[in-house]
Amino acid sequence: GEASYTIKAGDTLSQIARTHKTTVAQLREWNNLENADRIFVGQRLIVSGEKAEAPKTESPAPKPAEPVKPGEASYTVKAGDTLSQIARTHKTTVAQLREWNSLKSDIIFVNQKLIIEIQAESESVTEEKTKVHTVSSGDTLSHIARQYSLSVRELKEMNHLTSDLIFVNQKLVVIK
Repeated sequence: GEASYTIKAGDTLSQIARTHKTTVAQLREWNNLENADRIFVGQRLIVSGEKAEAPKTESPAPKPAEPVKPGEASYTVKAGDTLSQIARTHKTTVAQLREWNSLKSDIIFVNQKLIIEIQAESESVTEEKTKVHTVSSGDTLSHIARQYSLSVRELKEMNHLTSDLIFVNQKLVVIK
């Protein structure tokens, strides 16, 4: 079993450690003496490590991640992330992210979990094939191309345009 020692007047930790062939650090550890070497008369100290290992406090099993509904992914915010950057990465909008996560502002925190709803692949594919931009007053081919991450050449080829002329209300295909 463990040996213990009752402190008498004039005792010091280093003297007790020497007497019991151990170290002050060891005494501190066995007796959970955090602060300095303050000990007092009548205090019982464990002076031998023969004792059964102190039961390790069971670390609680990690909680399973929040169940994510089908069509939902969760994203853990990393240092330097911004809502707009996360929205871009997941092909969604800041407004959508805020709605899905009931966010009152654009402020997010490291390690915060964000729900990101995933559009079913099949939907987005058929939708994309028919994505059309209706030209509004002031639009230019380069402006429209930039908006959809296309080059002007791609935009013209997809729409069989021979010049850069476009008209208000003209429908342009804008998906590669």
